[in-house]
Amino acid sequence: MDSNENEVIDIPLDPSFIEGDNIYEIALTGTSGSVDNEFSMRDTLDGAKIIVDFGDLNDIILDNKDATLSSEWLTSTTEPDYYGHNYLYRSTNGTEKKVVWTPYITNPGNYEIYYWLPDGTSNRVTDAPFTINYSGGSVTINVDQTVPGGKWVQLGTGAYLFESGMHGSVELSSTASNGNYVIADAVRFVKVP
Repeated sequence: MDSNENEVIDIPLDPSFIEGDNIYEIALTGTSGSVDNEFSMRDTLDGAKIIVDFGDLNDIILDNKDATLSSEWLTSTTEPDYYGHNYLYRSTNGTEKKVVWTPYITNPGNYEIYYWLPDGTSNRVTDAPFTINYSGGSVTINVDQTVPGGKWVQLGTGAYLFESGMHGSVELSSTASNGNYVIADAVRFVKVP
């Protein structure tokens, strides 16, 4: 690596690092040489600190880029008012394909779940099956994606219990039966008091 390049080191989030106001501080110390099999530090890092602001840990937004796909979904920016850089779509023909959003919950409790639907109504399904997997069960909610979008829409009418860690998720399946395309964009988890 050229001495002028920056090396990105991926450090897993440990909730014990929290100091307050949702600011995490990680102190790095070390010397030149190999640290482990994943990366090596080329310069001395004496007392260097990385400050990361994770924002509101009671309001978690996962975009489609943060989701896990069970198979290929297509990206698009054709319709306006999508969240982030694009959205995903999939034909209802063929075998089932899923998009799964899995939040990292640091504050366990009850969360309302929302999804972002871009504008545009042509050829969309009226029964997109979103499944919320929460502590103690799961529920599937069929969503009409032909309605005007460009806003957060609540899934269901209540809140769902989520434990700490990555134990819950929201899944969207391509198995809808009324329409041609299922749309997947962002999902939001909002903790309720």
